[in-house]
Amino acid sequence: MTLQAVRRFFEQPVEDGITTYDATIPVFTDNQTYVDNDAEAEFVLMRVNFGPTTEQTFCGPMERIRGSLVVEIYTPKGRGPGRAQEIASVVTFALNNLPLHLDTTTPDVVSGRINEINGPTFTSLDGRPHQLTRLSCGFQAAYS
Repeated sequence: MTLQAVRRFFEQPVEDGITTYDATIPVFTDNQTYVDNDAEAEFVLMRVNFGPTTEQTFCGPMERIRGSLVVEIYTPKGRGPGRAQEIASVVTFALNNLPLHLDTTTPDVVSGRINEINGPTFTSLDGRPHQLTRLSCGFQAAYS
């Protein structure tokens, strides 16, 4: 089993939604480096945190995985929370419209669902030119 397929199941729709909304906003994940030294830059960071265990099922070679997805939106302070709210609504829409299944490599299939979305919360960062807007949700995924 690979957790990268599960990670992709939850990250890809969010990234696609943001890119469709505004292709100039870079989206970074846990395993990518980013630079935020520009006061006018906007960017999104996504983290997938997996739970400590997987659950075996009686349905053959399937594993159930629990975890959480955290999406952090960084926007310039001078633009106010309105821009961050727009991006947060795109993220919320993408999460609420996740596909039922993601075919990774035949015959491996990932399916999943999210729990309630927490946020957005808005924080003006001290010592940085950005405002942070955070959304998060728990998830369950099945991989076979």
